[in-house]
Amino acid sequence: MYKSTGELIYNPTRNNKSEINPHWILLMIDDEITRYYRHVMKTRFFKELCVPSWGSHISVNPGRPIPKEKQCFWKKYEGEMFNFSYNNRIRSVDDKNGGQFFFIDAFSDDLNSVLSELGLLDSDKHHYHITIGRTYNNFNKINLP
Repeated sequence: MYKSTGELIYNPTRNNKSEINPHWILLMIDDEITRYYRHVMKTRFFKELCVPSWGSHISVNPGRPIPKEKQCFWKKYEGEMFNFSYNNRIRSVDDKNGGQFFFIDAFSDDLNSVLSELGLLDSDKHHYHITIGRTYNNFNKINLP
């Protein structure tokens, strides 16, 4: 396991556009983490991946509405740094349009505490991921070991 930190942001905008994504919480992480794994994909599998549109991040809350009684905790940790750990096993899932998302697993008890406080923690062992990149078609689809 590797360890790092990231900055928590609420209601982010995608690609620096003005459209706000309500109820989203992201942990913005070091770009070098995802850049390294895109390099691995390029040199080992000869596949160039597109950079995630959010930049390097962990999706803490992907837009699930906050219960009314918990909204007082919204933005409580804006801009604060949180710890997380991650592994180096690249995994993939197919998207509905024939492309693939590539990611590594991430874990954080600190982020679990944020979700718990907002009434959004599904289980004690919530799993996160770091998207390292994606493809937009199934040409030369990659089956990872």
